Amino acid sequence: MTDNMKEWIEKYFSETWKEIETDIDFSKYKPISTSESLHIYEERYEIDGKKYRLLYPIAYNREPSIEILM
Repeated sequence: MTDNMKEWIEKYFSETWKEIETDIDFSKYKPISTSESLHIYEERYEIDGKKYRLLYPIAYNREPSIEILM
């Protein structure tokens, strides 16, 4: 396994996220990172010292799931 793959696994599988509802207008902010897989497009934001991620199902027109890093 490559070092990059190990880093990715540690980053994405060691985090604990909780789904929330919020009135934050994410369009006013620039994502700190984006990524995608076959089924999900992800945007991450850091706002007021808290990290959020928006998960969009690819090929579906619907609102994203919004999560906060615990």
